[in-house]
This record gives sequence, C-alpha cells and structure tokens, in this order.
Amino acid sequence: MNFKAFPKKIIALLFVQFFFSRVSVLAYEASELHNSVSRSETISNLFIENWEKIKEENFFLYMDGRINKVTDFAINTYNSGTGKYEERKLNLIRTYGNLTLAIPIGKFRKDKNESDLLIALSTSGFHYGLTADVDIDRGFAGTETASDYKHAQFFDDIYAISLLYRPYFTIHYGLIVNNKYIPADNGTIKYGSPEESHKKQFFMTEIYDLFSFSTNIDKSKNQSLKFEISLTKLLLLFDETYKESLPEIKTSYKNVAIYNDKDYDPVWSKTPLYNGLPKDSSINFPEESAKINIFSINATKTMGTNFLLEAQISLQHINHDIYEKNTLKKINSPAIKEWHLILSYNPKIVVEGAEQRSYITSYIGLSKYWDPAIKIHRDEPNKGYGVYGWIIGSEANFSFIGGGLKAMYNFSSELEKLTETVDKWSFEGNLFFKI
Repeated sequence: MNFKAFPKKIIALLFVQFFFSRVSVLAYEASELHNSVSRSETISNLFIENWEKIKEENFFLYMDGRINKVTDFAINTYNSGTGKYEERKLNLIRTYGNLTLAIPIGKFRKDKNESDLLIALSTSGFHYGLTADVDIDRGFAGTETASDYKHAQFFDDIYAISLLYRPYFTIHYGLIVNNKYIPADNGTIKYGSPEESHKKQFFMTEIYDLFSFSTNIDKSKNQSLKFEISLTKLLLLFDETYKESLPEIKTSYKNVAIYNDKDYDPVWSKTPLYNGLPKDSSINFPEESAKINIFSINATKTMGTNFLLEAQISLQHINHDIYEKNTLKKINSPAIKEWHLILSYNPKIVVEGAEQRSYITSYIGLSKYWDPAIKIHRDEPNKGYGVYGWIIGSEANFSFIGGGLKAMYNFSSELEKLTETVDKWSFEGNLFFKI
C-alpha cells in the first residue's frame, strides 16, 4: 500500500487517533466482517465498555488505543494462474481508538458523594485488516521483508455526545458509520468513496448505576437493544445489612437482528427453501431474518483482600428456525449461549493511610461459546458449534497513563466480536492517556 498517496487530512486524523490504522479484510465464505449489524454491535459495546472505565474519573482529555493481532488467519484467495481458489494464511490486525473531550459545567466533584455536570464529545473507531509478508528486491542491497495490508478495508466509527450528571444519570447519543473500501490496483484507496456504507443511530442511558438501556437504530428500526439491572445495588437501596457479603449481581436482556439471509451469513433464516428450491439458486426470493434473544446474569465477588472472581452465564432463544447453508440442515441451538469465569489478582497500595485504586491487575479466565458460524471456521468442523476458550492478561492503571497486554484462544468475548477468530491465537495490547 502506498502511504505517500494518502491525503494530508487523513494523515492528520491518524495522528490524533493514533491507533486508527487503515486495515483490510478479504470477503470469504460466511464472514461477519460483511455484517454491519454485527460490527455495529461490536463498536457500540466497545464504546460503552470504555465509558464504564472512565465515567467515575475527572479528566479533560482521554485517549485510548488498542491493537489486536490474530495469527494464521486462513482465507480463500483466487489464483489466476491455476484458476482455483487456494487457502492462504495471513495475520488479522484489528485496531481500536478512542478520543474523548470532557467539559465540566462548573467544577469536577471531589468525591463520589458529591454531584457534578459534564458534557463530553467522543469519537471511536474499530478497524480490521489482513497483513502479509512482502519481499522487496533492493538489487545489490539484497532483499527486505515488510508487512503490508491486502484486500478490502472495513471501518466502523462512532461520533457521540454524552451528558453526565453524576452520580444520577448518563446519556450517550451518537452516529455509527460502517464503511467498506476496495483498494485500486496500485493499493491506494479513495476514502471519500466507500464501496458500501451504512449509517445508524446509537443511544444509551444509565440511571444511578442501577438501570441501563442501549440501542442501535437503522432507518427507525431497532437492530439491537439491551436492558441491564444491577440487582445488588437495587437491594442495597433498601437494606445495607449484607453490603460486605453480597456479590455484585447484574442481569441483562438483549436482542440482535443478526440472521438476515445475506451472502455473508452462515445460515438461512425461517426456511432454507423458496418454492421448493434452495435459497441460493438463481431464483429470486424475499430475504428472511431472525433475532437472537440473550438473557445474561453476571456476578462478581471479592475473595480475601486481593482477589476478584467474575462469573457469567448467558441463555439464548432464536425467534425463528435457522439452517445450515451448505446442507440445509436445521440447527438446534442449545439453551446456553455463553459462560465464562475470570479470576483477577488486584494488589492494593496505601498512601497516607488511605487505600487507593488497584494500580495493577492480573487475570486468567475460562469460557465456552456457541455460534452457528463456529462450525464453518474452526479447524475441525465435526466438533460442532461450541468451543472452550481461555484468556490471560494484565493491566496497569496510574494517574495519567496506563495499559495492558493479554493473550486469548477461543475466549467468548473475542468470538462475540468476530467468530472467524475461532481456533486462532489472539494477542492484544492497549495504552491510554488522560489529562
């Protein structure tokens, strides 16, 4: 890719959002990368996850970036010499960046018992790409090997405005933009002319850390929505007797219009046939869709002085039948969509007799995840739609800077972002600054 051909404005934007790399992905088989519903769900979840970390802190400027690498990402590419599709293993690179400017109306509160009013402007992006090693002939100087991006590019961005009246409520409203770009033969891309583009609205509100609601809206229709209730905090409003002994329990419900009879989807929805013929025949047929409904319960409990245990289980119900595309076989989804356990070690520091926030956290986790696309992308399809996974990592959080590293293999939160990463190693590093 010829980076010298990039417009100066693009270079400047990349400098501000320092992890917003321009990356690429090839369309192949059933790919969630072509599913704007799934990608919108991922970017909105990352936005909320980021705010959960920073909403209690006083800051004017917050910048966060992460880069994720998935090794041996196999795709089918067309060999013009043989006229056949052949498997090629590349590395999938995913980058996330966030830039938030907070403006207090008055002064920041000094502690959580006080209140304050803030307005915040944010821009976040999650971008995907495949890299390959390229040999560069330098003549008498020899040959160099460099990593370069290949194929199409996908960009998902949120532009949001937030209102925080702490500790009473939080409101986020924004625009989600999903863009797909196809590079020219010389590797350059016209970023003002996407091959495909979708624009959606994003809304989220939280009341007193007890109730939250979020939704993604496309053309006045909900593509996804989620409700969450903090049961423990709700109980403690009436009786604080068991404040120290109870785990923090949250329950949630969400639905996502994820199965839509598109070329990239791994399944047919409602019925695999139209007028007795397979839906992938040359006969036109009306597209059908199905929603997945997910009910989750999450519990976290402090164990001793420095340990924290998190457990979650998610139940699912798909509102219509779904079928494998290649066999037309009906898929019977299990009741349990996902579960995971994460054990964290949180050493504390004491400054002038007062206990402070953990400055470092190390964790390890185990999970199981089910999805109809897993069977397509896993190394051994005969093992079915469910897979076990694990995660290990560490994070550091200081006054103005922090970061973390983690390694994952089939962990549920990663497969939820992109099912194609099944049976592949994934490594992620992140870095943040706040002023």
